[in-house]
Amino acid sequence: MNPLEFRFAEINDIDAIVELYNIALQPLSSKAEREYIREKIRLHILGPGSGALTAWYGRQLIGFLLYVKDEDVFARYIKSLPILLRVLIRLICGFYGFNLFAIYQLFQQWRTKAERRLSENASEPRLKLPSSYLTAYATHPKWRGQGIGSRLVQIFLDELKREGRKEVYTWVLVSNQPSLHLLVNKFGFEKRGVVRRFGEDNYLLVKKL
Repeated sequence: MNPLEFRFAEINDIDAIVELYNIALQPLSSKAEREYIREKIRLHILGPGSGALTAWYGRQLIGFLLYVKDEDVFARYIKSLPILLRVLIRLICGFYGFNLFAIYQLFQQWRTKAERRLSENASEPRLKLPSSYLTAYATHPKWRGQGIGSRLVQIFLDELKREGRKEVYTWVLVSNQPSLHLLVNKFGFEKRGVVRRFGEDNYLLVKKL
């Protein structure tokens, strides 16, 4: 019996995905960061127009992929009042209690980042992007080089084709050569230029389906 399984993520998978995110994609150095990623994953699993794929070896999660099939539908969902209130409560009250000074500091940090982001946006080209995009994917370090990431990307692209989607895009750091090699050389994503996002240079990659 082959213990390797690929399937769509369920709510009960969130903790395992967060742990793999921390190991394989980006260290989550604070409770606030961890909670933010937890909510991001939860929204992808539950939200309309979005999804999450997982790869398992027995009971061990060895890979995942987050994606959005329809950006407009997903954006309306995450901007709805109930979702915004949940995220606010989880991020602030969950870890800062009702400490007004801590909440004020958090707000100041958010405002500073938002102002910096707006400044960067002013210099970015206005791009017309497809409605489908690949949000993030990762493979456990011990399983890299064994085709797990490729399989997840292929399942994702097949899902978009079944729904009649015509194009998909993603952003990849210029320095992330493994992802660029996989998406560009194996799956035929095209580089559409370099844009500075969140302080780092990213390739915009687009693929016709």
